[in-house]
Amino acid sequence: MALKEDAKYHFSTKLIRVTPLNDDLSQTEKILKGGVGPFDFSATVADIDEVPFISKIDATAAETVTIDLSGAVSTSAVTVAELFAAINAATPTSIAASKEALTDRLLLTFATGTICQAYGEAAILGEIGQGGIGVRVVTTDTMKSFSETPLVKDEETFTTTDANGQEAEMISDGYRKGTSGSYVDASTDYLMRAVFEGGTYNEATGGYAVPTSAVSKIYFKIEIFHAIYKLGTHKDYDIDSYGKITVYSAKGGYGESTRDRNFTDANYTYKGTSPAITGDATADTEYTPLTIAEYAALDLENISA
Repeated sequence: MALKEDAKYHFSTKLIRVTPLNDDLSQTEKILKGGVGPFDFSATVADIDEVPFISKIDATAAETVTIDLSGAVSTSAVTVAELFAAINAATPTSIAASKEALTDRLLLTFATGTICQAYGEAAILGEIGQGGIGVRVVTTDTMKSFSETPLVKDEETFTTTDANGQEAEMISDGYRKGTSGSYVDASTDYLMRAVFEGGTYNEATGGYAVPTSAVSKIYFKIEIFHAIYKLGTHKDYDIDSYGKITVYSAKGGYGESTRDRNFTDANYTYKGTSPAITGDATADTEYTPLTIAEYAALDLENISA
């Protein structure tokens, strides 16, 4: 029980960030995983000996190197070995590319950093991340609201009645199956929409095409950061601490848009379940308290690619 002098009062959302999971649906941190190949670089790549590969570590500036795949036996069927060798030859900072044992997936291992990203044509065609955008953090601080509702298996009541009218009854335990909700953003970000809806984001033009029925959903992690106050009357920045809500494995959708004589909000929906990490049951959502110093150290506004 929280006494008044120790009570924490959660206030509105400050920032939301969304990160696609690895291709095998594992969490992305310092190890990013791609596909097993072979990869087709023949259809869209303009110059096979200068394929862009972009990486970003924490809040440092994004780095672009070019990958030379002219030595591949077939540009329409580049193997994992050919791709990881070409990435290593381009020497992106603090990254070692290899083939994952047992799965034969393309593997990017970062020697430094906590939030690591890889995108650009070489990473995308190597199936790093999901949905053709690589692994990149998408951040917003223009949201209007974020809601969460537990998904639960309801309790069931089983009853039998004997000839004397006496009942035996059992009420089963319900349990949590996941979480769901919505988030409304005052601004429109087509990269964010691509993560939630699974459409195609055009990096060059900033344009967006909605997904077809043949497109697979992107699974992603959602992190919500919010302010916490103590008892009493406070000004806006008299913040006691912060909180972080992490939904580890979600898939999303894009809702209705109204274009009348007013601003148009972006409406997103999501459903989250336990992450596919091990065979053991794991929490779908985690709540983490952060001190003001810990929140500042995350440097959230400079993480996004």
